[in-house]
Amino acid sequence: MTGMSADRSVGLWDGAICVTPPGLGSRGGRPTSFDRARYSPRNEVERTVNALKGFRSVATRYDKRAYVFHGTVTLAAIRLWLR
Repeated sequence: MTGMSADRSVGLWDGAICVTPPGLGSRGGRPTSFDRARYSPRNEVERTVNALKGFRSVATRYDKRAYVFHGTVTLAAIRLWLR
């Protein structure tokens, strides 16, 4: 197996539950364990993290101290929320 199929089989072997739908090019359609209700919050978190990475200081993590980085992420999140 290659690509997403290989990753998915490893995760299912370890007892993980598949939450993401397969890609457009995969064979067999959606797995039986796909749950739209569980996928929706996961997708929202992924989109938020990717939006935060749009801020250069968050993506590159210039700050040395964890509390300063936490403040940077908080400020970036507030700016996203106010958009």
